[in-house]
Amino acid sequence: MEAFTNGKDAWNRLEAIRRKSEEAGQPIENYLQVVVSDIEMPQMDGHNLCKRIKEDTVLRRLPVLLFSSLITDKLRHKGDSVGADDQISKPEVTHLAQRALSLIKAKGFGSLEELAARAQ
Repeated sequence: MEAFTNGKDAWNRLEAIRRKSEEAGQPIENYLQVVVSDIEMPQMDGHNLCKRIKEDTVLRRLPVLLFSSLITDKLRHKGDSVGADDQISKPEVTHLAQRALSLIKAKGFGSLEELAARAQ
């Protein structure tokens, strides 16, 4: 797990991971299985980050879960429009890990055990 305080740094790291997977001839999910992003971040917000991920030919395979203090109808619509796979509000934080695992499984990336074995 890696964490970033702004969207620009997160995007730069995602690009580096993409390059690494391409150079190794490995699928992106061998390096990363899900992106969880706050909507409100400095330098690049979560909607913009999600849009860039979903427009990238390699990174678009990754599920993106947008996380915010409050998901209003307007924010949910915007998240849908940029391709977010799921959206969750911070009061529902206990469901965050479950939703992330569900997205990973839905993409067919395998079980946690399989993912751990690939990472080694």
